[in-house]
Amino acid sequence: MAFSKTLRRLVLAAATFAATSPSYALDLSGQTVTVLVPFGEGGGSDTLARFLQPFLKDALPGKPNVVVLNKPGGGSVTGVNGWVGSAKADGTDILVGSTSSWVPFVFGSSTVKYDPSAMRPVVGFPRVSVFYTNPERTGVKGASTKQGVDELRGATLLKGAEAPLSLDTGDLVALHMLDIPHRAVFGMSTSEQRRAFLNGEVSANNDSLAAYLDITKSEGPERVSPLFVLGGVDGNGKAKRIDGLPDVMTFEELYEATNGQAPSGPEYKTYQVMHYLRTNLAKSIMLPPGTPDDIVTAYVTAFQALERNAKYINGMKANLEVESFVYGQDMVDAFAGISGFGAEERSAVEAYMRETHGVALK
Repeated sequence: MAFSKTLRRLVLAAATFAATSPSYALDLSGQTVTVLVPFGEGGGSDTLARFLQPFLKDALPGKPNVVVLNKPGGGSVTGVNGWVGSAKADGTDILVGSTSSWVPFVFGSSTVKYDPSAMRPVVGFPRVSVFYTNPERTGVKGASTKQGVDELRGATLLKGAEAPLSLDTGDLVALHMLDIPHRAVFGMSTSEQRRAFLNGEVSANNDSLAAYLDITKSEGPERVSPLFVLGGVDGNGKAKRIDGLPDVMTFEELYEATNGQAPSGPEYKTYQVMHYLRTNLAKSIMLPPGTPDDIVTAYVTAFQALERNAKYINGMKANLEVESFVYGQDMVDAFAGISGFGAEERSAVEAYMRETHGVALK
């Protein structure tokens, strides 16, 4: 299987790191590492944890027993609350973090008893995605250009969304900033949004790269035209393109090509927060607050060493849609990035939702 450019760079970097890195004090011989999944069995986080289980047993110092513990409830909040309150900071308790766990914190839910920025991130598994339109419905082909945006301004996009305040808010705000007329159909899950697009009931959608590629293969270019990509965010906060779709611009590039200046302001900050949540923080491995640096480093080293394992790399890409890995300061920066949704951003989103969609935030 051909690796993406990003994965190839990471594999080479990991090999160099592993060859030069010292050994660390962590020794998990004879111990059990518990991987907390704050969801029921069978979902994305559970699939990731069970895929990682045998690899971690071999990669962690001392080759410990590794078990997966599912604690669903409250959309993952219940399990994460309990984990933060009881997890040991000795390397034997880790968490599979996900966007679903961070969104309630970002939006200020009173049920959240944790601060993700206080946790110790080990590795992130970004989930890159594509915002695409239906040329049959819009009459616009080649949407990811200045001309395409100009033409879309003469149409009205119909986009499914989970709620007025959800990850889909980033998509809607992006359309608003591009001055593309649009309406939202709220109350739709991700799978319902995809199905509605395929059925011709909506004319725009945001989906994972793998799902987008499947749809383009089955539907053809007459029904699918990408508008922009969400390829993750680098350590400097700069949005990245997707290696597999090199000609499709990021939202930032498309906005600047259309408007002659870079995006800014509270609405853009809202989009950036949703971008971090969708991509860099889609899935991650976390250690509890207070975990010593040497234990964090030992975990990072173990995961970086795994990148020399073709079975691990191929499985992550083919089965879990993981195109790249994010470590260290980039993970810290990602959690800092989601702190950008404050009072000013919420006020701007409230005004937009009220004026454009006639709805209030909840």
